[in-house]
Amino acid sequence: MLSAPLIHDPDFELFPSIEIAATCYDHDHPAPAPSCRCGLYVAIEGTLDSLAGYLLDSTHDHDPVVYAEVACTGRLFVDKRGVRAECIEILALAASPSAWPDPRTYAEAVAALTGRYGVAIRDLDVVPEWVLTNVMPHGAPQDDATLDLDAVMVRLQTPG
Repeated sequence: MLSAPLIHDPDFELFPSIEIAATCYDHDHPAPAPSCRCGLYVAIEGTLDSLAGYLLDSTHDHDPVVYAEVACTGRLFVDKRGVRAECIEILALAASPSAWPDPRTYAEAVAALTGRYGVAIRDLDVVPEWVLTNVMPHGAPQDDATLDLDAVMVRLQTPG
């Protein structure tokens, strides 16, 4: 099953289905919420967060990386860190065979992911370059970073 790289506990909740709803584990409010970091994190071109950076300092450091293309629904917060969504639906997955110990293990993982989520598993060549190259320590943007939120909103509203 897929899990969130931001959660540094390997025994934490996994994603059992194609649709995932956010939960705030620190406060009694719907997620995402203002003045809280809860929600399902999604990268969008033009924001400053780093998916690859999150994978550098995590309990999941030694797990193979699987990227998910998702559709966001419900309440959304957009800021310089990216998007925090109330719900996501997995549309496609991308993984590299080289991340697994051997071809048999990769084939088993692809079969299990396809069976559980019912979506295509593609190679990493479909992942946009900005996702793979935007590697910042721990994923967080610098405090003094700026962002053109109008340009990001145009990307969010543009189909495809």
